[in-house]
Parts: sequence; C-alpha cells; structure tokens
Amino acid sequence: MTRILAYADRVSVAPTETVKVMVSCDRLESYDAQLVRVIQGDINPDGPGYREKPVSLNIGGPFQGRYQPIHAGSHAEIADAPVLRALSSFTLQTYIWPTTPAKGPQAILCREDPITGAGFRLFLDEAGALALSVSVSFEQCYLVSSDLTLLAEKWYLISGSYDADSGILCISQQPVIQYPKVNDQGSTTAEAASDIGWSSAASVTIAARPAANQCMKEYFNGRIEAPRIYSTVISLEEMSSLQPAERPDTIAAWDFSIDIPSDRITDLSGNNLHGRLINLPTRGVPGQAWSGDEHCWSNCPAQYASIHFHDDDLYDCKWEVDFEIRVPDDLPSGVYAVRLYAEDENYYLPFAVRAPRGRTTAPLAFLMPTASYMAYANNRIGIDVPETEIVAGRLLQMNPIDLYMQEHPEIGLCFYDLHNDGSGVFYSSRLRPIVNMQPGHIGHLGGSGSNVWQFN
Repeated sequence: MTRILAYADRVSVAPTETVKVMVSCDRLESYDAQLVRVIQGDINPDGPGYREKPVSLNIGGPFQGRYQPIHAGSHAEIADAPVLRALSSFTLQTYIWPTTPAKGPQAILCREDPITGAGFRLFLDEAGALALSVSVSFEQCYLVSSDLTLLAEKWYLISGSYDADSGILCISQQPVIQYPKVNDQGSTTAEAASDIGWSSAASVTIAARPAANQCMKEYFNGRIEAPRIYSTVISLEEMSSLQPAERPDTIAAWDFSIDIPSDRITDLSGNNLHGRLINLPTRGVPGQAWSGDEHCWSNCPAQYASIHFHDDDLYDCKWEVDFEIRVPDDLPSGVYAVRLYAEDENYYLPFAVRAPRGRTTAPLAFLMPTASYMAYANNRIGIDVPETEIVAGRLLQMNPIDLYMQEHPEIGLCFYDLHNDGSGVFYSSRLRPIVNMQPGHIGHLGGSGSNVWQFN
C-alpha cells in the first residue's frame, strides 16, 4: 500500500536554506519523519546492498496525518467583474476541436455560481452535442441541445445566446469544414424564463465547470480558440462567422495567440477580463486557421491561437505545507531524502544538497540529471508499453508502486504517456508526488535483475 505521499518545493538546496515538505496521508492519524543520506539505492541482492545513513537532525515529528487531494485537469479562470454582473441578454462564441466528445458533459465557456447554481454554461452534453443552459438555481434550470454529436478532432464554430426579453435560448454549431453526408451542423432554439439576470458573483471558467469547495468538474478535452462574450443576442446569420472583438457589445474577447509562453490569457475587449491558466494546458498548438505552411508558433502566433485542455493535466497539487527543514550549515553535499514513516509505511522524498553557494568544497562536481527524472516521473512503462519486455530483454517484475500508479492516474503523467484523449504529454512537474523517484524503487529498464536506472 501507499498511504503516504509527499513532494517538496525544491529539488536542490544549499546549507542554511529551507525545504518545504507537503504530505498527504490516507487513513493514517500520524506519521514521523527522518532525514537520511542516500548512499546506495539499488536493492539487487547481487549488488553491494542498499545503504542509507541517518542524519542527526530533529525535524519536529511526529506529525498529524491529513489527506490532501489532487485535482487534475486544466482550465482557465477569469475573475468576476461588474461588467459580467450587469449582463442580461448575451451571446457566447468560440471555436472548439473536441477530442473526446462522447465522454460525458464537458464545459466550454461557463459563468456559474457553484453554491446556488445560478448562471450560464455552454457545453457538450452526455451525447457529445452542443448545449446551453441558463439557471436561476440548481432546481430551476433551462436547457437547449443541438442533439447533433460533434466529431472528434474536427473544428467547429459554436455559439449560444439568451434573450432576456423573450426568454429564448438559441445554439448553433458550424463545422469549419463540412464533410459530405455528415449531419453535424445546425441550430436549435428553446424557451426559458425571461429576465433571469446574472448579478451574483461568479468567475468565468473555460474548459471546466465550477464545483463546491473551490474544485472543478466536467473538464473539456480538446482545443479551444477565441472564446467571446457579447452583451446582445447575435442573429443566426451572424453566428455563422466569428464576430469581431471590436463590436461595441463585446464584453470579453480572449486571444490565445498572445502570451503563449505563460499562464496568462489576454482579453482584447477593453474590459481587462484577463485570466490565468490552471494546471498547464498545452499552448502554441495549431488552431482552426493553421495552414500547414508554418511549423513554429513564434513565427506565426495567429495560426497557433488555440489551447489544448486535458482532464488529466497536472502542474501543482497546491498542498499546504506540513513542515520545513532547514539544512544545517555543516551538512556535506550529496543526495538526501526525507523518510516519512508510519506503521508499515515508508515514503522517501529525495533532494540534493549542494555545496555552499559561492564556495568550492570538492574537486569534482556531480550533475544530477533531474530533467531525466522529470521525463520519466510516474511513468507506467512497465504495464502500458507492450514492448518494454523486449527493450529490457527480460520478464518484468511488478511492484506495489506500479499498481498504485495504475490505480491513481491523478498523480500525473510522464513524457512517455498519453493523455486520456490520446494526445502526447508536453509537461512534467515536480510539484506533485513522484512515486518512482525513491531509493529502492525497481526500474523496469535497468539491467537484468537490477533497478539501477534513473534515480537509483
């Protein structure tokens, strides 16, 4: 079992500096901690033998155990503003390229109070069709659906509007390229209550729906480009093309081709409804206007104006700090780990101690290949990749960590994995538990019978 997980805010530290440790316990009331120097991490009985040396340092335990959840999935958030609360009628527009349209409800553009349920939401419904909901509360909700399932990996211009005077809801889905004999284009209307109003405070979210306890649900898989909010009802004729950001009724017009190497999204409406991205969705990917002539986003950002969101993206678990370790002034440089233990549980959180900054203490420098550790962080290569046995030249020995990674995909992926929608993984983060970066872990690509591979 793996009932203790942890990560640190740093992967290397110099004497006198501090490491913050974040811990999550599953059904453990308490745990203790010890600093050890890791000397030999290979548990192969034919090798020199596993060795670690305790460091005489009072960390402050035992500590009270608590569970800290991991919320995987990427989205964008835009803070509430008076211009949003003043809306009555509205139109929502954006381009989308869904990758798992039939996976269940997936929010696209949403402003909804997670406590009362009041707000509006443009989304894909259970059947993968475009839908729009407006609600006074969770109990009083009005909905319209196109009943036309979108195709995966195909660009659509989608729109949804609400007329506060008449109470009419309208949606439109238009494929950028229409295929013969494919019925995925159309518009639908439905009736709702009139003059609902959106005066309650709520943020705008893109690619996810707010849930209770500051969580998210209904994550969208796929690409989104140029989401917009207007304060009037746009006609069906106008919905057939993306309306310009310069319209006087524009409330928000986000351009994802701006600030690509960042977590900021920029609003061009003049209302400064700028937002930020959560959990590192993939930026700089081809959008609906990509011609195929340019393969570098920085040379032509307008053709890379979409963001690819995933329901299993993860950057920062954002756990609270459980304790801190100040590295002693005289601690020699080397590889160390915080050993967290309780009952029959052990979890090692490794980090490097550097030489004192500005000083040389040895004739040899060792470069720790943490980039490679991140590339293989939480990799499932032993089970998910069928040719691993051929590469290793032996049968694979599975262990509890392999099983844990299969049962808990929320701990995040490595560069050799695929997202749930089949797309490749672009980012790997150390701000999450990395369960296979521990001394004693059995790596599947080491030599015959050995685990000398990556960290070990």
